[in-house]
Amino acid sequence: MKSLAYLTSKIYVLRLAVIMLPLCSFFSCKSREEVAEQKFAMVLGSDRAVDRVMKMGAEQAAAELGMKISIMMSGADVSSQSDHLSEQYKQGVAGLAVSLLDAQRQKSLLNQVARSARLIVMGSDAPDSKRHAFVGVDPYAAGRMAGQLVKEAMPQGGRVAIFLGYGEDPNELLRRQGVIDELLDRTNQVRRLDELGALINGGKYQVLATLIDQGDAAVAGCSVDDLLKKDAAVGCTVGLQGYHAPMLLAKLGENHRLGQIKVVAFDEELATLDGIVSGHVQGTVVQDPFACGYQTVKLLKELSNIPISHDEGKADVMIAARIIRKDNVASFREDWESKTGAK
Repeated sequence: MKSLAYLTSKIYVLRLAVIMLPLCSFFSCKSREEVAEQKFAMVLGSDRAVDRVMKMGAEQAAAELGMKISIMMSGADVSSQSDHLSEQYKQGVAGLAVSLLDAQRQKSLLNQVARSARLIVMGSDAPDSKRHAFVGVDPYAAGRMAGQLVKEAMPQGGRVAIFLGYGEDPNELLRRQGVIDELLDRTNQVRRLDELGALINGGKYQVLATLIDQGDAAVAGCSVDDLLKKDAAVGCTVGLQGYHAPMLLAKLGENHRLGQIKVVAFDEELATLDGIVSGHVQGTVVQDPFACGYQTVKLLKELSNIPISHDEGKADVMIAARIIRKDNVASFREDWESKTGAK
């Protein structure tokens, strides 16, 4: 006959097993085989060099981790990207990453996806959504880097014009605020937001009313013409989107002000890099799209092993931005061309 202690221990083990079953379900316990069979997706934007390099980083990480991931370019149309997101969501992927085109317009869709799939926003954040993590550059810190470039371009101070794509985009607004706070030697304060239409007089530097073009380079070009007619004393222009610097270089040339007014840029357009070599562009602040794609896939893998939660932000991965100036533009361009094939 079994002892009472033996029977008691058996009952305890059985009870523990019963308790652990729902716990295992809650914590998404999976075998290695189950994790390997999970499917993931990544939706990028238009087929620009930045998106292609991001895709390269994602593919390398997926190969190293043995993950199945579908990577697609949605084009520059928000509706098209949202359609891709919806389709992947309906297919029941375990995790989905997206390089958003419009955080505000896509917020409700992001919240829907996040209810049943691990959702990572990459490149440009959607902090008001229910996304589980963000992978990319701190836009405020990147803005302060651009402000440093303005100081280098105009060490004696002067009048600065900032060009903004979308006035409602929180990421661009943080970039802009970083530029302003750096020029005014303020402490870091990401909740501060200076009025878009106001002249900000910091004494040494004066920041003119911000020029918004809603993502239209032609509209931005007309703003340059108007600016030069109204304010001949402007000494430096800051473009917060990749298309701004090439547009500014062209417009300043048409108005015979190239070389007189400095340009500070974002991103790695080839015309921007050429402008750095010629001295017409003081420098540009670049992200690291390869690292962004690579780290996003790694994070998708990690999140697949834990329960879906709406405690956003704890898994964020920040990618360091870089300043490209005349002294490092050649090496940067060589590396960039080797990744993109662009000349």
